[in-house]
Amino acid sequence: MISPTKLKAGSLQLVTFVIVVIALLLGSFILLVHTQKQYRVKTYLLKDTIQNTDKAISYALKQNTLGIDSVELLLDKSATIKFKTQPWGTYQKVGAVSQLKNFKYKKTALIGAKQPTDIIALYLKDNNKSLVLVGDTKIKGNAYLPEQGVKSGNISGLSFNANRFIDGNVNLSKQFPKLNFQTRNYIQNIQSIYDSNISLENFKITSGTSISNSFENETLVSIRSNGIYLNDVSLIGNLVIQSYSKIVVSNTAKLKDIILIAPKIEIENGTTGTFQAFATDHILVGNNCNLQYPSALVLTKPFREKFEEEHKIHIDSNSKLQGNIILLGRKDAKNYNPQILISAGTTVEGEVYCEQTLELKGKVYGSIYTDSFITIANGSYYQNHLLNAEINSTELEDEYIGLPIVNTNKGVAKWLY
Repeated sequence: MISPTKLKAGSLQLVTFVIVVIALLLGSFILLVHTQKQYRVKTYLLKDTIQNTDKAISYALKQNTLGIDSVELLLDKSATIKFKTQPWGTYQKVGAVSQLKNFKYKKTALIGAKQPTDIIALYLKDNNKSLVLVGDTKIKGNAYLPEQGVKSGNISGLSFNANRFIDGNVNLSKQFPKLNFQTRNYIQNIQSIYDSNISLENFKITSGTSISNSFENETLVSIRSNGIYLNDVSLIGNLVIQSYSKIVVSNTAKLKDIILIAPKIEIENGTTGTFQAFATDHILVGNNCNLQYPSALVLTKPFREKFEEEHKIHIDSNSKLQGNIILLGRKDAKNYNPQILISAGTTVEGEVYCEQTLELKGKVYGSIYTDSFITIANGSYYQNHLLNAEINSTELEDEYIGLPIVNTNKGVAKWLY
């Protein structure tokens, strides 16, 4: 008779250990699979939430008009999109919020108008006067001119040097391009918009002030009855600075994406920044300034008020502006003073929209829409003359987003923070 084999106690412990290890490995594997599945589901949900936010921005870009209100889009029972549009200077800001179950994502864009494929270099209103080119003037791109066309001229013995007047297609100017009604209305009333909104939080500015406000928050406003001198300050984001008198920007100020409002705005020599300035009296920009994209200089007068000689936007020599210049107001046929002056050595990359008279001595890489030109030389005024000026629409970046001219498509100028 064979006796049964006796197992040692150590062998039983080994078997038990192996079983425990296998159980742990199986448990870990099941947990890993479950975690990966959960992670994958959350990733898809987060991805869909972000994509829904992009859909809201795309929806806003396709609308012909955008009201100053909130819109809610219900995609299904678990997914909603809300977006709010508000004017921000010469642009509009669109804030979108997407929520899918427990996931929420926010995105804010600054939007304007895309450049058309047949971008305009020059649109000169038909006032029954021809365009006269003198010296080294260059115009490259499509142009809309009065029926009298373009010709060469002479100022103080200097005549036109090139063999061709316009390097591009030339058409007759008929209906002067119009700004989007909402944008125009906002610009013309901006002096009273923010001081009448009691819901906006006010803040004070002193030398050394440093404030940064996200565009996802409410706008912060600083309003004073007396002059404001921005010296040694850092002001970034969703901020409005308004004076009932005057604003002076020092070259020690750090300004980014803010709005300035005052009757008079003066920007000192050597200033660098990104901001939009709105005035009713004058905007003076010193020399060697660099106003980066998307900046704007805007001067408006009430419809019944006349432009006097001192009412102007003047950019001094060797400065640079990336953005737009706008001057709105009723044209006085007897006023020959230039209301926009772009000095020699200065470059504008963007658009100039002038319902008055423009004196161009520098360069515009983009588009000019103007009622008329003027050149002042040796004490004499030359109507619709351009002397040693350059207008070149081909130098403007394709990605440039600018003025909301009627019947233009919208695009994102900048993603805000």
